[in-house]
Amino acid sequence: MKFLRSLSVQVLIALALGVAVGAAAAAYGGEGSRQVIEGVEALGGLWLNALRMTVVPLIFAVLVTGIAQVSDAAATGRLAALAVLWFVVLLLVSAVTSILLCNAVLAAWPVSEAAATALRAGAQAPAAGVATAPDFVAWVKQRGFRQEFSFRKYHIVTGQATGYLDTGFQHVTVAVSVGRYLAGDWGATFDVSRQFANGTRMGAYATITNKSGGRGYGEGSFDKGIYVSIPFDLLLPHSSRSRATLLWQPLIRDGGARLNKRYTLYTLTNDLDGELFDKNLGKIAD
Repeated sequence: MKFLRSLSVQVLIALALGVAVGAAAAAYGGEGSRQVIEGVEALGGLWLNALRMTVVPLIFAVLVTGIAQVSDAAATGRLAALAVLWFVVLLLVSAVTSILLCNAVLAAWPVSEAAATALRAGAQAPAAGVATAPDFVAWVKQRGFRQEFSFRKYHIVTGQATGYLDTGFQHVTVAVSVGRYLAGDWGATFDVSRQFANGTRMGAYATITNKSGGRGYGEGSFDKGIYVSIPFDLLLPHSSRSRATLLWQPLIRDGGARLNKRYTLYTLTNDLDGELFDKNLGKIAD
């Protein structure tokens, strides 16, 4: 039969057979089959983690190369705006879909209050604090072009105070930073990002300063970019808070340049949020 040669049909048949065999083995296979299921589940988890690791950088690389191949600066700006628009539209669609599916799943398989209480009681309490908190104000001096121990004459005091708002909607976080930037300009950075269930965070930012749009200052009207932050937890066999961050900026050398820091106070403490356990209660119950 020709329709069996279709890859889509083969995938659907494999999914149906997997569900049927798994359900039968769990119900009638005994202890031996359960051990086999646990081993197959581990392989499946590795496969899914590998797909997650590949898809996000692949999409990001396609966007970067596609926009970079456009030679016209105006066309690049329009393409970047279109990419951001698509990101917002897809974010809204995924958020609505997730809300509908989560409500349906929780309605079909609710977590009892007794199970939730037992899980909360067995959870470890978050750390009381952080030993050292990073400063948000710094005095910096420009290094020499050879990146050795030589310095140039330029130096400045820079820093931004940042406020974070957890919108409570599909793990979307809004951050606003206000302060002085490396070129001596004053302004604010607006950042909107979403953290997905696997820990990957995707977002976009824009910085507006008193130098934005000025003649002879920077390549674009203002600094902006799109980024993807991928946790190493997806691949490592042990827990890790390290991340790989991919940042795309359509133009550089604009106003609003900030001092690069490995950590911020928010990234050091957001994983210790007590509400994080409640948000992952469904996964723990499974």
